[in-house]
Amino acid sequence: MTNRSVPFTSSRREMLVASAALFATGIGSLGQVHAQGTTEMPLPRRPEDVTPYISSAITAGDLDAAMKVYVADAVFVTKPGTTVRGHEAIRASLSEFMQLKLPIKATDKQVLVSGDVALVISDWVMEGNGPDGKPLKLSGTSSDVVRRQADGVWRFVIDNPFGTI
Repeated sequence: MTNRSVPFTSSRREMLVASAALFATGIGSLGQVHAQGTTEMPLPRRPEDVTPYISSAITAGDLDAAMKVYVADAVFVTKPGTTVRGHEAIRASLSEFMQLKLPIKATDKQVLVSGDVALVISDWVMEGNGPDGKPLKLSGTSSDVVRRQADGVWRFVIDNPFGTI
């Protein structure tokens, strides 16, 4: 499969491709993926569990599960220089992204923890056939800020798939 650039021909396509980077975070060692598009996995209790959790949920097409790891006022970078805030906007971005139906793999390069806050830096790759049936490969490095909530679950405060740009 060749690595090809994806031109930004419309705001919808731009959001799909840019959002794809968000989910480049390791395919789920934390749960089982079911044919119905749902996952059964524990919510992340350590910062290093957030990456595989979100990846499993997105790969399974389980939007509800994915949204469980975002704080209410989370910030998501849809493309360099552009952010959305809050569950409604992030849910819309994730929904668009899920239309790509590409598997995601990622490796946490570094997890820095200070109390209830952590910075998670991950290399990611998404590879498969795009909506047009042609091979598509996207990759990058994300930098995400997650915070432990009162219920003990670590959730995104800032989700930046373009963390090094």
